[in-house]
Amino acid sequence: ADYTGTKIYNNYFGRVYHWGGSFGHADGFSFENAHRGTSIYNNVFQDIPGSGIIMGCVGPYLDHISVYNNLFINTPTFDDGSNGTLEIIGIPDCTEGINNIQIYNNTIANPKARVLQLNLWGGMTDSLVLNNTIRNNIFSSDSALQLVNWPATQISNIFTNNLVKSAYTSADTRLMNLRGNNYSCAGIGSAGQGNICADPLFVSAAGNNFHLAAGSPAIDAGTSTGIPSGRITDINNTLAAAHSLPSYADNQGMSGSAWDIGADEFLGGAPDTTPPSAPNNLSGIYVALNSLLNTFAVFLGVFGNAGGL
Repeated sequence: ADYTGTKIYNNYFGRVYHWGGSFGHADGFSFENAHRGTSIYNNVFQDIPGSGIIMGCVGPYLDHISVYNNLFINTPTFDDGSNGTLEIIGIPDCTEGINNIQIYNNTIANPKARVLQLNLWGGMTDSLVLNNTIRNNIFSSDSALQLVNWPATQISNIFTNNLVKSAYTSADTRLMNLRGNNYSCAGIGSAGQGNICADPLFVSAAGNNFHLAAGSPAIDAGTSTGIPSGRITDINNTLAAAHSLPSYADNQGMSGSAWDIGADEFLGGAPDTTPPSAPNNLSGIYVALNSLLNTFAVFLGVFGNAGGL
């Protein structure tokens, strides 16, 4: 169905229980029929066993979906071999294809399975996967994982200005499969303009603070090209703090020469909370003010006596 104008935003999806085994695990949310026109932004996903978001083309089409400014923490917590933080599914009934999916400025930290997983099942042809764009995202894991599996070979699917980093060694080509080619950390630049492989330098991953710290390679490394029209600030989620997370109600515009990669826009460090110092001539100000008050008191006394005659 055409859901143009539908918005899924400012939600917290978290701490879902895994029943065990290859199945019986929950996803954040999914839509798996013909679907068009939804925007998914400013959400926080934490400790989801299955996929964070499943976008399934099990009807004629899946198109014009925007996913931006979302934070995914430890999602998925479980690898069933086909799930992913962002999982896109196509089957032969998807006759009009998977088109114009925009994935911009998301931060995905410490997943236990792939971050971006495209599953084409039942013989669906990849010639129907066209004009999808993945830009300005942080895909980061401390585990040795393949983080991207995008087998569709069409060059109209764009992957640029992303930071992708797992624990694989620099030369290990299992980091990412894109359009049928395998890429290592050292070779990720050839996968698309502006892609980098480096520690994103979060403020405190252990403390679930995935804001960018000073010196992060993600700062000013993004692009405004093709950015979703609704993406005019960074993440603005007002629910995270109620779930023992740092505040992500940032709502900050671009700072610097370009957008940062990821959901957070770095603003140059914590605000200065040092109390202001007293003026050097404070004693002089006091003396002058005291003299003025004394003069005014004398004036009132004279004026009062004159009025009493």
